[in-house]
Amino acid sequence: MIESLTLMLLLIIYSLRRDWPLMRQKPKVNRWITYSLMGISLLILGYTTSGPIFYPTLWLQEVLRPLVPFR
Repeated sequence: MIESLTLMLLLIIYSLRRDWPLMRQKPKVNRWITYSLMGISLLILGYTTSGPIFYPTLWLQEVLRPLVPFR
């Protein structure tokens, strides 16, 4: 897990360092979107490699099962 998170962090740092001059010329919206996507991808990677994965669809299935009129 640590290796994949470290690799992802290194790739993000490399990408930011390489694109820094170009990113500074773009509008703020583009920078926010880029940084947000990198952060979200890091969070998803950390969540999926941290241990047992919680699937919201399974929880929703259990909640909605009494409301379904057929089986």
